[in-house]
Amino acid sequence: QLTRGLILFGKISMALGIKLLGEVYDGGKIRSPMLLIGRAMALNRLKRWAENFPGVKEIAIAYSTMLEEAETLAQRLESLVSREHILITRLGCATSTYVGPGTLVIALI
Repeated sequence: QLTRGLILFGKISMALGIKLLGEVYDGGKIRSPMLLIGRAMALNRLKRWAENFPGVKEIAIAYSTMLEEAETLAQRLESLVSREHILITRLGCATSTYVGPGTLVIALI
């Protein structure tokens, strides 16, 4: 039952363009899950999240399938650190399989 519900929720959210954002900490615990509608809203929320961390020296962005979204996020984050200090990389095959297409991950150092 739960699996069918999650699959249905996933299909509906893809059709409506809903993005799920969450923060992973302490070895895999997820905090602050939120649903946002649309790509622009999700990218703005990631930028605001990054702005809450003082003294950021470097930022890493990992993407599963959408390099353009990673580049757009990097442009938005240039107000925090210079472009030379923003690394963009692709998630590995196993990770991309589990998180799904369109996933963006950012890490602040």
